[in-house]
Amino acid sequence: MALRRALGLVLLAAGALAAAGCGEDIQQQAARTLLEQHLDGRDGYSSRVSCTDAAQNPIARNVRTELFYCAAHRRQGGCDWWRVTLLDATHARFALYREDAGCTLPV
Repeated sequence: MALRRALGLVLLAAGALAAAGCGEDIQQQAARTLLEQHLDGRDGYSSRVSCTDAAQNPIARNVRTELFYCAAHRRQGGCDWWRVTLLDATHARFALYREDAGCTLPV
């Protein structure tokens, strides 16, 4: 009975970690970093950028994701949304998607 209960607690904890995520994955980090570099030195932008999560399969493992939407914070407030298409880990295409779109990205 104790083993069964311990196994249940381990599975519950693993599920909670998978649901919560463990922060930024490598693809999301690449999208954010490349956009930060793209915007570096442009008037009006701060260095704060956040991007949508990478896609996941049913077992909560990240799958290859090429398209990210990122909120780039403006110095005067608010955020512009950028579409970032990863070509590889060090190259991407950037397109301004929406100006002053708010700083909360969709899930």
